[in-house]
Amino acid sequence: MSKKKRHTYLCFQDYKSVHDIYEDYNTYYYIGAGIAGSGALISGFLNLAINYCRQVNSVVLLLWSGLGGLLVSSLAFTFDSNARFFDGRLAQVSSEQWTAYFCMAGAGILSYFSMTRALQLIDPTLVAFVRSLEIVLAYLVQAFWMADIPEPSSVFGSSLVILCVILIGFEDKFMSFVPEKIKYLF
Repeated sequence: MSKKKRHTYLCFQDYKSVHDIYEDYNTYYYIGAGIAGSGALISGFLNLAINYCRQVNSVVLLLWSGLGGLLVSSLAFTFDSNARFFDGRLAQVSSEQWTAYFCMAGAGILSYFSMTRALQLIDPTLVAFVRSLEIVLAYLVQAFWMADIPEPSSVFGSSLVILCVILIGFEDKFMSFVPEKIKYLF
């Protein structure tokens, strides 16, 4: 069931009008889309900056990123009333939660290190295209682990992403077939 349908179903349970729920959904959609767009822009600048720092060791870049993340996390704790890190409720965190936290942290460190190293070795545009495969992997996790089958349009879109990633990998071979007179267009 799509999110829009779930929201409509929930509005009838709570005796709200469909119009109210639809307006909230549209408002949050545009806010989320704006944040995602700005995140993509910032990520693009970060990719170029990491590529520019090729001579800097990847571990050093990982260290600075980690220190920045620690600073942002510490500041975020001041605004979260449910935060349990800086008070006596830290002992209430279960072992399953600690395991999940450490697994997420390990995956994040490995992911950022891999991205940093890839950006230092190859073109940032190619790294960004290959990283877009994460969309496809997210759909696979959604389908197999969460048992929620994606919409057909989502599957079609992720198939186009895979095709584009494959074609970008063969860009140099394709460019050899383009006549010299129009190569400046590409």
